[in-house]
Amino acid sequence: MFLQDQLHEVNIFTNTEQTEQNPKIKLLWNFPRHLFQAVQYEALIIWSFIKRDISVILSPIIFTAAAWNSEAFSVPQLLIFLGRAILVFGLFLLVFCISNQLVGIEEDKINKPDRPLVTGLISPKQAWVHWIVGMFVLSALGWYFGVLPWMISLQIAIILYDFGNWGKHWLGRNVLLVVIAYSSLVAAWTMVSPLDQTACQWILTLSISFGLLINIQELRDLAGDKSVGRRTLPIVIGETTTRISLCIGFFLFMPIVHCYLLMPHGLSFVSLTCDLAQAVMSCLIISRLLLNRSPEDDEMSYQLTSYLYLLLIVGAVTII
Repeated sequence: MFLQDQLHEVNIFTNTEQTEQNPKIKLLWNFPRHLFQAVQYEALIIWSFIKRDISVILSPIIFTAAAWNSEAFSVPQLLIFLGRAILVFGLFLLVFCISNQLVGIEEDKINKPDRPLVTGLISPKQAWVHWIVGMFVLSALGWYFGVLPWMISLQIAIILYDFGNWGKHWLGRNVLLVVIAYSSLVAAWTMVSPLDQTACQWILTLSISFGLLINIQELRDLAGDKSVGRRTLPIVIGETTTRISLCIGFFLFMPIVHCYLLMPHGLSFVSLTCDLAQAVMSCLIISRLLLNRSPEDDEMSYQLTSYLYLLLIVGAVTII
């Protein structure tokens, strides 16, 4: 009798007709499939929002490794720190992209029609729910990892950039990008180790420099920015003046990096290689600003600026 009872229970879950007749069993039977589909759908939404901007969070994530190296922690600890950084900065990128795309739906219909709010993959109401939940979870993670003030700083910057229209004027945009870069790098470091003088020197130099030089991005979007009424630097002072000012900025950037970031750590193969590479890349960007002026050329110049920033962040892992 016991064996028959066990076989009967097995048959309940293997007999398709009985499964369809019993709603509770049907619900349990289909739960793993529905759960997988829900997770798959959420992953698709997240990727659709952040796929164009994933490189933004590489710098703070890599900077976490620089903090780890400065304390000589173990490799398993590095994996833990990197996991935390990916979680925190990945969520930051998501809420930033959601708010940015919520206020730019009409513009994206023309310039970026593959974005999820344009294609209908997610509705604006659903996006708002994702944004609110994401902001709350970002604060909770900031509190748990001991970086709550910097997460609040990032959240304020997101709100001002997108909903306060600071992102539409070159001055407000530059200020907020400096704040975002500074807060991200400080959070990345303090999740691992307390700030020291060397870390502060690198963070301040990189944040301020690239917060000012990031205006190179506005050259590629000049036509689109004019059409939506943005007051970017090329529109306010002119394209040629902007290119000249950026060339001066990149020219001054080379000795600043040499004197304040690399040479204080002495001469080494890594520091010399990094110094030479940043000088070559800066000179290349300067030449492109003067000679290559199409939107496609300006896009490449902007990408080179991003690579230059990333180069110095990677250098920090071994130099600091």
